[in-house]
Amino acid sequence: EDVYNELTGLVVKLGEDKQVLAATQELLAESAHNALNDPEILDHSMEFATDVVGDNVLQRTSGEALRNTVTYAVRPSLST
Repeated sequence: EDVYNELTGLVVKLGEDKQVLAATQELLAESAHNALNDPEILDHSMEFATDVVGDNVLQRTSGEALRNTVTYAVRPSLST
């Protein structure tokens, strides 16, 4: 239990350190860029996007959800 508490405290302190935050942000940004530039990941992403755009059920339900959201935003009494 003591080791756990000490470890938790250390992780919290590291998470608050500006240099650690900057290094983590840089690492995550670089990793995201590398992943997005990977041809295999790009191919899978394009296939996924094509499937989503071509899915009529998904388009209909997302259209209904968007319409309900806009209706509620404009006139909440119409949604109840």
